[in-house]
Amino acid sequence: MFGTAHAAVANMDKQGFGDLDATAKSRYAFPLRFTPGVGTALVVVGLIWQSPVWLAAVAVTALSGAVLPRAMFIDLVYNFGVRHLFGAPPLPPTPTPRRFSYVLSATLWQVRLCPSSTASRRWESLGEWWPSEHDSHRLAVVSWFVVLQADFRARRSR
Repeated sequence: MFGTAHAAVANMDKQGFGDLDATAKSRYAFPLRFTPGVGTALVVVGLIWQSPVWLAAVAVTALSGAVLPRAMFIDLVYNFGVRHLFGAPPLPPTPTPRRFSYVLSATLWQVRLCPSSTASRRWESLGEWWPSEHDSHRLAVVSWFVVLQADFRARRSR
């Protein structure tokens, strides 16, 4: 059990929440998982529906997290609604490392959704590995594999 708590604290530090004390980290451990969980669910729904409009909305949501550290759409849903159901504390402002991940997400979704853009043509010029519009689910699976592999390596090196 100690390993799990230690891993959660280490992950919070990496995301930029290192200035919180141990009590605050224990209070925010589960609420901070709400935004990534909802974001992942929204992406999965968009990939299943293969809806560019839905995925564009997900990109805008990610961009809102990068631009507005206190007002990302999903965080607002949590702060003004969901947290009251569980008596949980409001989410703290999004720190810079986490906002940077939102910028990357929004950028990659924009490149994926706008195949005529210069950025998308540059990605495609790197090779034919970039999936077609019918292979979006493969991109998601590969992305999750890379994330899980990196997490496994980080845990193994401790």
